[in-house]
Amino acid sequence: MEILSEQEIKKRAVNFLRAYYRYRPFSGKVRSSTDMQGEGGIKADGYLAFEQKDGSTFLATVEATSYGSVKEVRYTRQRQQLRWDAAAVSAMGASGLLFGVHVLGFYFSVHYNILAGILATLGVWAVGMMLYQMFFRKYRRYRAIYAIEQFKQYHADEQWIAIGEDVFPSLEDEYYKELRSQCVFNGFGMLMISRLGQSRVLVTPSPQELFQHSRRRIAFLPLDVLSKRLKQAGEVGWIKQFSGRIAQGITWRGMKIKPLQLRHYNRPYFRQFLLIALSVCIAGVVLWFDWQHRPVHFVNEYLYEKEMVAQS
Repeated sequence: MEILSEQEIKKRAVNFLRAYYRYRPFSGKVRSSTDMQGEGGIKADGYLAFEQKDGSTFLATVEATSYGSVKEVRYTRQRQQLRWDAAAVSAMGASGLLFGVHVLGFYFSVHYNILAGILATLGVWAVGMMLYQMFFRKYRRYRAIYAIEQFKQYHADEQWIAIGEDVFPSLEDEYYKELRSQCVFNGFGMLMISRLGQSRVLVTPSPQELFQHSRRRIAFLPLDVLSKRLKQAGEVGWIKQFSGRIAQGITWRGMKIKPLQLRHYNRPYFRQFLLIALSVCIAGVVLWFDWQHRPVHFVNEYLYEKEMVAQS
C-alpha cells in the first residue's frame, strides 16, 4: 500500500486552505505557499495570508505530518515536569497541613519530639508526590505534542494540523484521541488527507483567540526565497537580522527558545522551585514554634545532691 508523502500532504493542505477561505472578504492578493521559515527556527509546512477589508492581515498555517514523521503528532510523556509539579503541590499541601495542626494546638514536641514532626512532614510530602503522579499523569499538561507546542510559539489567526490517513491505525488510537483533544482545547483545526487527495475536516479551528494575545507575530519567508536573498544580499540589512533570529532563537516569556529546545519542550521550573522553597520556610517556622512548646523538666534537688555526693 502506497504511503502518503509529507510533501503531498503539504500541497493538499494548502489547496484546502485556499478553498476553505475563498469566501472570506479580502482585498489584494492571496499568498499561499509550502515550507515557510520563521524567526526562532519556527517552520510552517503550509501558509496562507491575505489582507482583510479592515487592513489587517489574516494568517493561517499548517503543520503537515506523514507516516514517516508520525512522532510530530504523538505525545511524549513529560515525566520531569510531572515530578516537579508533584513536588511543589505536595510541598504546599504538607506545609499547609502542618500549619493547620499547629493552629489546632497539637505540638509534636509535647506529645512525641520535634524529630517526629519533621519525619511526619517529609512522609506527607512523599505520599502527596506519589498520589499526584498517580492521579494527574494523564493530564494534557504532561502529554506534549510537537506540532501543538510549535503552534503555541507564534500567533496565527487559524492553525491546522494536517495528517495523512495512514498516520494513525484508527480513530480509536490513543495518540489520535489525545491529538484531537488538544486541538479542541487549544482551538486548532485538524485535517485528514486521504490517499486519493481528498481533505476531511476533523476539527474546525476556534474563531476566537484562546491565548489572549499572549503569542507574538513572527515573519515568514519561503525557504528557497530566503536562501536566494541571503546569497544576493550578502547577509546585510533586515535579511541579516531575520537570519540572526533564526539562528539565535526568540525570547518567549523571558526564556530563550531554540529549535532544539522546542523539540524537547523544555519548560522553566522556577515557579515550582519557588513554591517548594516557600513551603520549606513555612514548615521550618511552624516547627520552630512547635519546639518552643517542648516540656521543661525540673531537677529534684534531693536526688541531685545525693547523686553529687555519690560522685564525689
